[in-house]
Amino acid sequence: MSFFSYKTLRELLFRLDPETAHTLAGFGLKMVPYSPTLLKGVKNHYFIDSPYLTQEVFGKRFLNPIGLGAGFDKNGEYVTATPALGFGFTEIGTVTPEPQKGNPKPRLFRLKEDMSLQNAMGFNNRGAEYMLNRLKSLYFLDYPIGINIGKIRYSSREAIDPPKKEGPELRKEP
Repeated sequence: MSFFSYKTLRELLFRLDPETAHTLAGFGLKMVPYSPTLLKGVKNHYFIDSPYLTQEVFGKRFLNPIGLGAGFDKNGEYVTATPALGFGFTEIGTVTPEPQKGNPKPRLFRLKEDMSLQNAMGFNNRGAEYMLNRLKSLYFLDYPIGINIGKIRYSSREAIDPPKKEGPELRKEP
C-alpha cells in the first residue's frame, strides 16, 4: 500500500479531530512544492494527463473538469500543490475584506454515515490583503484559480467594538 494512497491518508487523518486533520493536510500541501521528490511522487500518483479531459471555457484552458472548491484553501496557501493532486482548477477562499477568526470550535464535523463533512467554520481567513499578496507571489499563471469572496461578520463599528455574545442574542444598535 502506497503512503500516498487515499486509504492510508484517510486512516491517519481520521484518528484526529476534523479541524486538526484539515490543518495537518494543509501543512502537508504547503510542503509539496518545496520538495521536488514529494511533488513528483504526488503528481505521478494523482495527476492524469488526458486530452479527453482538457476543456476550454471562456478562453481559459482547464486540464480537466474536476476542481477543488472553496473552503479548503481559505488563504490561497495550497494552490501550488493542488494541480499535482490532479485538480483542473482551484477555488480559494472564502476571503473577507478584513481578517476574521470564524466561529468558535468545534466547527468542522465528520458525518461518517454520510461520508461527508459539515463545515461551520465561519469564513476564518487572513483577509483580502493577505490573499492579494499571496496570489502576487505565485510563479505560475496557467492554472485556473477562482476566489470565493464573503462579507465580514461585523460592520465597521462592530469591528471596533464586537458583540460580546454569539448567535441570536447579538446586541442591537440604539
